[in-house]
Amino acid sequence: MYTVAANIKDDAQKRVVLLYVAGPLVQKTLQDTGTDFKTALEKLDEYFQPQKNVIYKRYVFKRTHRTPGESVDNYKTRLRTLAETCEFESVENEIRDQFFMTCSSRAFRTKLLRETDLTLAKHIAMARAKKLAENKHQVLGTQ
Repeated sequence: MYTVAANIKDDAQKRVVLLYVAGPLVQKTLQDTGTDFKTALEKLDEYFQPQKNVIYKRYVFKRTHRTPGESVDNYKTRLRTLAETCEFESVENEIRDQFFMTCSSRAFRTKLLRETDLTLAKHIAMARAKKLAENKHQVLGTQ
């Protein structure tokens, strides 16, 4: 913003202002910042961007379980958000598998294993139907 406000258009001047504002510690740490503004900005971004740890992100994803009372859709959304940083080849398959692995009902897991073409969408539909049936069963049990 300063370079715009000061009407600095020259890339070399923009680079100098950027490094000046960044301070002496950054100047000492990043000695190879090129000769133009774009290169200096890229080097600063590269240095300050948090490092990705895909293994850790996948660990967190795999350790995620559905919380008591959490809806199927909320759990799916939570898994999808976590999967964004996991670099999975197939996010849909990973989410489907996580649903399966964390399923608390042995009978439902057995039912899922009978499906030869189990997609995430099909798994979600079956989980919703199971929850709906459980809710109806509770209502009938109280009458």
